[in-house]
Amino acid sequence: MRQCHLHHHSFNESRQGYSLVELLIGLFAGSMLIVGMTSAIVISSKAVSAPTSQKALLDVAETSFILSDELQSGIQILDQQSDSIEFVVPDRTDDGNVEVIRYALRSGSLTRSFNSETGVMLTGINTLTVSPDLRTVAEALPGMATESASTELGAMDSASNIYSWSVGYYTSTGQSLDIVHPDDTALWSITEIDLGLRRSSNYEPGEVLNIQLREATGDGRPTSTVLATTSIALSSLSTFYSWKTLPVKGAERLLSTQRVCIVIEADNSVWGDSGRVAYATSDFSSAGTMIATAYGYDWYFRSGRSLYYRVRGTRHILDDSSHEVYRSYNAGYNLALQHSNAARPAERRVRLLNTPEVLSGNWRLDFNQDPADSIDIDFDGVDDWNSGSTPLSGSPMASQMTFANGEFIQSSVANDFAGLISIDLKCKGDSHSASGGGASLQVPFGADSQTFGRLTITAELDSNGTQTATVIAADDSTGQTVALVKNLPNEIVEFRIVIDPSSNQVAVWVNEVYQGRTSVQQPLMSGAKTLSLGADGATATFDFLSVRVGGSS
Repeated sequence: MRQCHLHHHSFNESRQGYSLVELLIGLFAGSMLIVGMTSAIVISSKAVSAPTSQKALLDVAETSFILSDELQSGIQILDQQSDSIEFVVPDRTDDGNVEVIRYALRSGSLTRSFNSETGVMLTGINTLTVSPDLRTVAEALPGMATESASTELGAMDSASNIYSWSVGYYTSTGQSLDIVHPDDTALWSITEIDLGLRRSSNYEPGEVLNIQLREATGDGRPTSTVLATTSIALSSLSTFYSWKTLPVKGAERLLSTQRVCIVIEADNSVWGDSGRVAYATSDFSSAGTMIATAYGYDWYFRSGRSLYYRVRGTRHILDDSSHEVYRSYNAGYNLALQHSNAARPAERRVRLLNTPEVLSGNWRLDFNQDPADSIDIDFDGVDDWNSGSTPLSGSPMASQMTFANGEFIQSSVANDFAGLISIDLKCKGDSHSASGGGASLQVPFGADSQTFGRLTITAELDSNGTQTATVIAADDSTGQTVALVKNLPNEIVEFRIVIDPSSNQVAVWVNEVYQGRTSVQQPLMSGAKTLSLGADGATATFDFLSVRVGGSS
């Protein structure tokens, strides 16, 4: 009988196929893997190659950053339109010169010019918007100056005693005046003095006493600068003291800071002590101190003593009115730059580090080079100044330049001079002319384009060795004195002048002292509106000039 045997398979033996369920699960897992890999590839491709609009926006943002970075260092804005801006930045090429940069939208491209080289920064641009962020600053011009009636400025006419001082061939005397002016005093003048005088019983026929008003040093001693002089004959004096009134002319329009001395000297052609001057030693209230000298020595103070004297004159008093003018400054710009493929513009707000003033005209001379030789501070491609067909005879030296009589330079490009005009001038007359003359600057002003006024500023050397500063608003035949300051030191005179053509107001400072504001009638002049600077009637030296005309951006 045959026996049957059952075959048993161990669990480690391999199978020959997959069930349906296993196949379905495998297919699902593979599909998910393929989907995941595909998504990763798509995401990676987008990261590597952004859409055109996003790339355009990134390019515009980078370009606007470069523009903003350069613009914020601008020290002068030369030109600004709605789709362009040109400005000056400090030296970047180590050649000692500033750089001129211009950005502009031209035919769908943003161009950048650096000095004379122009290139395309970015193509596909459809919008460049440049709008200024202006700051208006008000400046109050102080009051107008009017001359007072003649009044007593200082005196010592009462004391409990009286002494006599002899004035002779080798002895002189005088009074160091200590006159206190009100705070609103711009200028002052001496018109006459009274002195207590008598004569000796013996004197020479024709003998005189010479009385001078001299400019004083800071401590009150007389200098050699004679402001005014007069004389009195000894024959007109009695042997008893009496007051004598002496009109003087020349000690006028002095700065409120200027000090003055009375000096009394004898006739140098006569030997002896024939004149007598009254003075006191106690019990008086005096504006000043007695001074004396002998045998040509230095002047010294007679402390505790004072001459009998009275000084009368006028003051130019500033009223409490004011006139406001306005200056515009570029605080910054708002920029918008948009690419044709970008959905929105890149916008930036740029703050200028230097906040330059908005100007329609700007002239400056430091006189460290010939002013008619390639100076172009407004970068318009035209030299600022010309001297006509005759070159200047002088050369700059130590940042100053001397002009011979009749030599002038003119600004090359006309301006309407309708905005606020600010003038800073340093100059002096070098030689004296009996008919007048010296350093001269002529500045037109006017609020319209047809007729205009003209301001003439001069510094002249007088016969007494002092400078006279004058500012006149004039047409071709007449003139209105705006400021006149006499007896200035024989040094460079500093003028600061502000003209508001819209209201015909002119304010003047001389040597940093305010001279007052004047209302002027604008003369009916015509022709090219240009500046003129030079020497008229005598030689002159110039140290500095700045003329700025306000404008709108």
